[in-house]
Amino acid sequence: MSACKKEERGSEEEVKAFIKEYKAIIYTIDSQNPKDNSKLLENVKPYVNEEVYEKSKKNGVFTFPNHFATENQTDVKLNDVKIDTIKEKDNNFEIKYTLFRQLVIIMLKRQVK
Repeated sequence: MSACKKEERGSEEEVKAFIKEYKAIIYTIDSQNPKDNSKLLENVKPYVNEEVYEKSKKNGVFTFPNHFATENQTDVKLNDVKIDTIKEKDNNFEIKYTLFRQLVIIMLKRQVK
């Protein structure tokens, strides 16, 4: 969304839907069936420009939630997105938003013999 042109600007609901779809790729994780990182990166790439993609890939922004969920046996789910502000800046749009996520801790039962 960082490279949108003025005439392409959508409604706040469209922006919210776009961000929710994009962030759900990153923040919806079943710790028992983690995502393959290369597939995750491939799925995220169409949502961001090349600069953001490379920087976030290098810093682990896209893959950290997957790693966290797997290591902590915690499922992660994106519940909602709240758009805080949308500002036009240099023919782009700066969007500030809040993500509402849910962590579900997996309790594995041991069988006693």
